[in-house]
Amino acid sequence: MKNKFNIFLFIGAALLIAALPGCDMEPEVSDPISPDDYPVASFSTDFAGGEISEGDTIVYTITIDKQMDVYIPFDARIIGGTATNDDFEVFGGRVEPYTNETKLYIVAKKDYAADDGATATLEIGAFSVGKRYVLNEKTQNPTLNVTMINYVADYLEMTFAWEKEINIVSNGIYNPDYPTDAYSTYDMVDIDIFISDAEGFDPADPFATFNDFTFAATGDAPEVLDFPLEIGEGSYVFFAELWYNDYAFVDDIKNVIDLNPSDTIVGDTVQYTVEHEDMPITVTVSRQGVFGPVTLTQDEEFFFNSATPGADNESYDGEVIDVPVCKVTIENGEFIVEQYDGTEVVRGKIEDFIVRSKRPDNLRK
Repeated sequence: MKNKFNIFLFIGAALLIAALPGCDMEPEVSDPISPDDYPVASFSTDFAGGEISEGDTIVYTITIDKQMDVYIPFDARIIGGTATNDDFEVFGGRVEPYTNETKLYIVAKKDYAADDGATATLEIGAFSVGKRYVLNEKTQNPTLNVTMINYVADYLEMTFAWEKEINIVSNGIYNPDYPTDAYSTYDMVDIDIFISDAEGFDPADPFATFNDFTFAATGDAPEVLDFPLEIGEGSYVFFAELWYNDYAFVDDIKNVIDLNPSDTIVGDTVQYTVEHEDMPITVTVSRQGVFGPVTLTQDEEFFFNSATPGADNESYDGEVIDVPVCKVTIENGEFIVEQYDGTEVVRGKIEDFIVRSKRPDNLRK
């Protein structure tokens, strides 16, 4: 019986080994699920291709013929041409579960580059890994060839900024806990920007030639002003008015403590002084479709100082202080941005390559 059992055991082991796959055999896998029951996507648009101006939008309506229990995101991508994906923004395009349709928005972005004539071949489809396989293979992604027309703004965007940190000194010793790191100048100082005709301009009385075409007199910091190039030929001075300056009064011990309430002040015998400094105004100029940011600093002789009260400070009994910042001249079809002393910063032609844009509803920001 023992030998007979061993024989059966040997035969069973041999059969088991024979049934095992060899090392060089591929494992069997199931057939993939058929995509025949997946939806077919169709695409439609009123845009037939050709030229597109920066700022314009191409709208695609995307429809699937069967609803799914998962969302399907569609997108647009560049597959040819000289443009890049940075030249376009894409919105929408997501078919939600148990719905059949969505809209995809392709926006040709307005940028600062003078890139008239850039071309792009766009493909619209579901490109997300995993999601693209939810569509039936019969889906045909459309492509679109476009040539971009450069957008050129008919105004200069001018940003007037100022920023200053002042040192607060106790008993004649600089205290590093008090340089107002948590309080930028923008929290403490309000400066307004106005324009005056350069002809007859007097820094001591800038409103005598005031031009009210546009200005930036808000509580914002920095102040942003869109200067329209359609203002007409002439030379224009931008001047600043110091409206409010809380720095001028931080010698008061209460105000100093309020600036940094986390510090512990023992008694009221500590003497505080402020190391006041100049607050230069910088101007950043750009024109969409022509050139990006160019920055200038106003002439040093006209800097505001952190010790100077503003017009709206209750403790101030002096005169309103206005200082020139820069100039813009329009002549012979060109614009010229200059420092007040006449140093040229940037110039350009007004009409070349302009696609006339709609004038902003409100030039004051």
